[in-house]
Amino acid sequence: MPGRLAAWRALNGTDQRRLLGLACGLPVVELSLRRLGARRTASWLSRAIKPRAIHPPAAAELQQADRLAHLAAIAGRRGILEARCLSQAILVRALLRRRGLDAVLQVGVRKDAGQFDAHAWVELDGHTLAQAPLQHLPLQSQRRSSAALR
Repeated sequence: MPGRLAAWRALNGTDQRRLLGLACGLPVVELSLRRLGARRTASWLSRAIKPRAIHPPAAAELQQADRLAHLAAIAGRRGILEARCLSQAILVRALLRRRGLDAVLQVGVRKDAGQFDAHAWVELDGHTLAQAPLQHLPLQSQRRSSAALR
């Protein structure tokens, strides 16, 4: 526990507020996914978190988006309810769209030691946010099917 407290204190105030917000929002998204499914959850979030007009991201916005996705991963692992990657990706995408950034939700698959593995992540301007190099192959471009997730 002392390690977690030290890690918390090392965060700046903005990151602390974002982490708290994500820690509160992720369980709601996770429960909504379980009850409503991905499309209805994404639709509900897009109505609840109003997107701004889309604009190309500046370099600083790309860094902030990457940091938000990193904080969402921390909140997903350490929160009240462990949030899967899909919950994290859906919430991060909604928050970035609220900032006017055209974040894209990606879902991919891979076969690892004979086992099927799926993963969800967010891309912004062609950059994968807060991820080590992925070995998952995207199922399809979410740009074509993004209407279902708006």
